[in-house]
Amino acid sequence: AEIGIPGTLILMGLVGWIMSQAVHLLWLWSQLLAKQVNPSRQREHLILLTYLLAFSNFILFNCFDVSIFDFRSNLLGWILLSAINGVVKHNQAVLKKS
Repeated sequence: AEIGIPGTLILMGLVGWIMSQAVHLLWLWSQLLAKQVNPSRQREHLILLTYLLAFSNFILFNCFDVSIFDFRSNLLGWILLSAINGVVKHNQAVLKKS
């Protein structure tokens, strides 16, 4: 609200882009796991799924409560989003190499 509609749309677009890339990677891994069983990929798949579920819960929590003023909840949400982005960027680089 303090940065206006354009800033809000930019922030929502950034978060939406990261989440869409993560869901796309999760879907890609599901297709790969259906073809072959690789225990390390299964662990990465589970970690990304856990991060997505936790961040989605934060999004739902923020729809019904203003947690921007609670430093712990706000920080944990941003850390989860950055972890999702890190997993996506790392695995995009790995997929491009192979």
